Amino acid sequence: MKRLVNMFELVRIMDMVTDDMPAYYDLQTGKIEVVDYYGTTNPTNTHLYTLIQEDDYSRFIPLPAPEDIDLYHIMMDFANLQRRPSVRSRMLSALQRKGAFKNFAFVLKDVRGEDQWYCYRIERLHLIAIQWCEDNRIYYYYKDAYI
Repeated sequence: MKRLVNMFELVRIMDMVTDDMPAYYDLQTGKIEVVDYYGTTNPTNTHLYTLIQEDDYSRFIPLPAPEDIDLYHIMMDFANLQRRPSVRSRMLSALQRKGAFKNFAFVLKDVRGEDQWYCYRIERLHLIAIQWCEDNRIYYYYKDAYI
């Protein structure tokens, strides 16, 4: 079977992956599977979880984990791209304090930058997804939209 993935689906799932809810590309079916470790009472999820635990990376390829995506540095890059020095300074300051993610979200809302941040974050996830596909020799196509 040819390794093939819908890029929009890949990016959408990468955007929701957490340490407790990782995702894998199934080489056998060509589907992206998300495992919810807290939802192991669901029979489908339990079966999938067992398959992945027993796999030696011959069937399931893990999608980039949160530490591979490094959202904090993506936020720093976004902040540094701001043209207005006052906005850039507020974003960078927010990222230096305790509760950086929450502070950053507050500044985004205050400066009405949520839409720009969303587009930038998706663009960066897209680049990470392309690299992941190339590293794993998976072809990709574009169908539907990110939203």
